Amino acid sequence: MTLVTVDFYDHATKTTELTQGYKPQYKSQFSFRSEMNSFYVEYLSKSKASLEVHLANGSGKPIKLGACDILLSELVFGERFIADSLASKTAVIEQHLNIIPDSALTGSLSQAAVKSLGSIKIKMRLRKPIQEIYRFHNNVTDIKNTTRAAGTAAGKPGSDTQAKKLVTIQVVACKDLSVAYGSS
Repeated sequence: MTLVTVDFYDHATKTTELTQGYKPQYKSQFSFRSEMNSFYVEYLSKSKASLEVHLANGSGKPIKLGACDILLSELVFGERFIADSLASKTAVIEQHLNIIPDSALTGSLSQAAVKSLGSIKIKMRLRKPIQEIYRFHNNVTDIKNTTRAAGTAAGKPGSDTQAKKLVTIQVVACKDLSVAYGSS
């Protein structure tokens, strides 16, 4: 039985349901709501979300098998839109990521000798577009001023109600999940 954990920004770690087999189907969707400001836009532009695959055992704490990272810059710079009858929506970004085995499994093998444990399919989407911020502003100060004004109630700077942007990450499935080092 395996599960996947997702670490994103300053949110608590999210966990998929337990699933078994070499091609586990997780189909877990997680939503992360964060305040829209220049720091958050910069975080999305330059950072990664972490996924870890764990083996559940009957003795308590799951054993970490491997991990992979999601480049979040796709949400900002790879932003694509779907035509909708009411407005444009951001497209779902689908990725297949290689699961790198945990060092506890590989021992002293070099990184070049380490084989992938399989792959994990994820989908992610930023629910509301933010690309316009980059398109029309030249520097970080302009972005800060725009996100401060657009991120408050009725667009009024100084309002206490900050708008939140929703990032959705869906862990779909693993493919050819195997543990080549040691017993599984």
